[in-house]
Amino acid sequence: MWFIDPSLIKNKKFYIQETKNDVQDIEIYIYYGEELFSKLFKRTDIWKELNAHLERNKRERSKEVIAIPDFDTSEEIYQALKKLKLEERNLYNKLISEKPEYVQLRNELFPTGKNLERL
Repeated sequence: MWFIDPSLIKNKKFYIQETKNDVQDIEIYIYYGEELFSKLFKRTDIWKELNAHLERNKRERSKEVIAIPDFDTSEEIYQALKKLKLEERNLYNKLISEKPEYVQLRNELFPTGKNLERL
């Protein structure tokens, strides 16, 4: 087994114990981060290249993060709720229903209820 993130090594004892319980007559190896490349392949340069690529990709993608509007107060969400109420009445009725799962959803997305009150 290989975990790319070396910080997950804290779970190593758990995986070793679980594999002992579940797997018989098979030798299991658990590697974290660079260990796979240094112990098995003897090529840490590959790990460094892979890690550099992952870091670069992460930096590039961080600029593409989607901004999620505040459901409770955003004008954009208010307009979407108005449209939902007019065009998808069954979905809107679910949203405002007293079923526990929808009450919980409303409490999480609309803590003050401002946009819902405006409808």
